[in-house]
Amino acid sequence: MLLAVLASTAGADQAKRTPPATSGTIVWAGRVFTTPHQLEAWLKSRGVDYRRWVARHPRAAAGQRRPEPVAPSRQDSVKKIVVITRAVVITLLALVGYLMLPFRLSIRRLARRPRFSA
Repeated sequence: MLLAVLASTAGADQAKRTPPATSGTIVWAGRVFTTPHQLEAWLKSRGVDYRRWVARHPRAAAGQRRPEPVAPSRQDSVKKIVVITRAVVITLLALVGYLMLPFRLSIRRLARRPRFSA
Protein backbone atom coordinates (compact mmCIF):
# COMPACT_ATOMS: atom_id res chain seq x y z
CA MET A 1 0.00 0.00 0.00
CA LEU A 2 2.79 2.43 0.88
CA LEU A 3 4.51 1.56 -2.40
CA ALA A 4 1.37 2.52 -4.37
CA VAL A 5 1.15 5.90 -2.60
CA LEU A 6 4.82 6.65 -3.30
CA ALA A 7 4.44 5.64 -6.94
CA SER A 8 1.39 7.85 -7.44
CA THR A 9 3.10 10.77 -5.72
CA ALA A 10 6.18 10.41 -7.89
CA GLY A 11 3.99 10.34 -10.99
CA ALA A 12 2.14 13.49 -9.94
CA ASP A 13 5.44 15.30 -9.34
CA GLN A 14 6.67 14.33 -12.77
CA ALA A 15 3.40 15.43 -14.35
CA LYS A 16 3.91 18.94 -12.94
CA ARG A 17 7.22 19.26 -14.75
CA THR A 18 6.55 19.92 -18.36
CA PRO A 19 9.15 19.06 -20.95
CA PRO A 20 10.06 21.81 -23.38
CA ALA A 21 7.43 22.18 -26.05
CA THR A 22 8.39 21.23 -29.56
CA SER A 23 5.23 22.14 -31.43
CA GLY A 24 5.56 25.87 -31.01
CA THR A 25 2.55 25.90 -28.69
CA ILE A 26 3.07 26.89 -25.09
CA VAL A 27 0.83 26.52 -22.09
CA TRP A 28 1.40 29.24 -19.53
CA ALA A 29 -0.76 30.31 -16.58
CA GLY A 30 -3.52 27.98 -17.70
CA ARG A 31 -3.65 29.48 -21.19
CA VAL A 32 -2.57 28.04 -24.53
CA PHE A 33 -0.53 30.30 -26.79
CA THR A 34 0.02 29.07 -30.34
CA THR A 35 2.37 31.85 -31.38
CA PRO A 36 5.02 33.89 -29.60
CA HIS A 37 3.07 37.02 -30.59
CA GLN A 38 0.04 35.86 -28.58
CA LEU A 39 2.19 35.20 -25.52
CA GLU A 40 4.02 38.50 -25.98
CA ALA A 41 0.72 40.42 -26.13
CA TRP A 42 -0.59 38.62 -23.05
CA LEU A 43 2.63 39.32 -21.12
CA LYS A 44 2.63 42.94 -22.25
CA SER A 45 -0.95 43.38 -20.99
CA ARG A 46 0.38 42.33 -17.59
CA GLY A 47 3.39 44.64 -17.71
CA VAL A 48 6.00 41.96 -18.49
CA ASP A 49 8.52 42.23 -21.31
CA TYR A 50 8.68 39.15 -23.55
CA ARG A 51 12.49 39.21 -23.65
CA ARG A 52 12.65 39.30 -19.87
CA TRP A 53 10.22 36.37 -19.70
CA VAL A 54 12.39 34.40 -22.16
CA ALA A 55 15.47 35.10 -20.04
CA ARG A 56 13.69 33.92 -16.90
CA HIS A 57 12.07 30.84 -18.49
CA PRO A 58 14.47 29.49 -21.14
CA ARG A 59 13.03 25.94 -21.12
CA ALA A 60 9.51 27.16 -21.75
CA ALA A 61 10.65 29.60 -24.41
CA ALA A 62 12.80 27.02 -26.20
CA GLY A 63 9.71 25.30 -27.59
CA GLN A 64 8.33 28.44 -29.11
CA ARG A 65 9.38 29.25 -32.61
CA ARG A 66 8.99 32.60 -34.21
CA PRO A 67 7.25 31.98 -37.52
CA GLU A 68 9.25 32.77 -40.60
CA PRO A 69 7.92 35.84 -42.37
CA VAL A 70 5.85 34.70 -45.32
CA ALA A 71 6.00 36.65 -48.53
CA PRO A 72 2.54 37.59 -49.76
CA SER A 73 1.33 35.32 -52.51
CA ARG A 74 0.49 36.55 -55.97
CA GLN A 75 -3.17 35.81 -55.27
CA ASP A 76 -3.10 38.10 -52.22
CA SER A 77 -1.54 40.87 -54.31
CA VAL A 78 -4.19 40.46 -57.01
CA LYS A 79 -6.97 40.61 -54.40
CA LYS A 80 -5.54 43.83 -53.00
CA ILE A 81 -5.33 45.36 -56.47
CA VAL A 82 -8.95 44.39 -57.22
CA VAL A 83 -10.19 45.90 -53.95
CA ILE A 84 -8.25 49.12 -54.51
CA THR A 85 -9.44 49.36 -58.13
CA ARG A 86 -13.07 48.93 -57.08
CA ALA A 87 -12.70 51.58 -54.40
CA VAL A 88 -11.18 54.03 -56.90
CA VAL A 89 -13.91 53.39 -59.48
CA ILE A 90 -16.70 53.82 -56.92
CA THR A 91 -15.08 57.02 -55.64
CA LEU A 92 -14.76 58.42 -59.15
CA LEU A 93 -18.37 57.57 -60.00
CA ALA A 94 -19.56 59.24 -56.81
CA LEU A 95 -17.45 62.31 -57.56
CA VAL A 96 -18.77 62.57 -61.12
CA GLY A 97 -22.33 62.17 -59.85
CA TYR A 98 -21.76 64.87 -57.25
CA LEU A 99 -20.28 67.23 -59.84
CA MET A 100 -23.17 66.59 -62.25
CA LEU A 101 -25.81 67.40 -59.62
CA PRO A 102 -25.87 71.20 -60.22
CA PHE A 103 -26.28 70.67 -63.97
CA ARG A 104 -29.14 68.22 -63.48
CA LEU A 105 -30.90 70.61 -61.09
CA SER A 106 -30.55 73.53 -63.51
CA ILE A 107 -31.97 71.41 -66.36
CA ARG A 108 -34.97 70.52 -64.21
CA ARG A 109 -35.55 74.20 -63.42
CA LEU A 110 -35.41 75.08 -67.10
CA ALA A 111 -37.86 72.34 -67.91
CA ARG A 112 -40.34 73.61 -65.28
CA ARG A 113 -40.35 77.23 -66.49
CA PRO A 114 -43.50 78.17 -68.26
CA ARG A 115 -42.92 79.03 -71.88
CA PHE A 116 -44.61 82.09 -73.23
CA SER A 117 -45.64 82.04 -76.81
CA ALA A 118 -45.68 85.22 -78.75
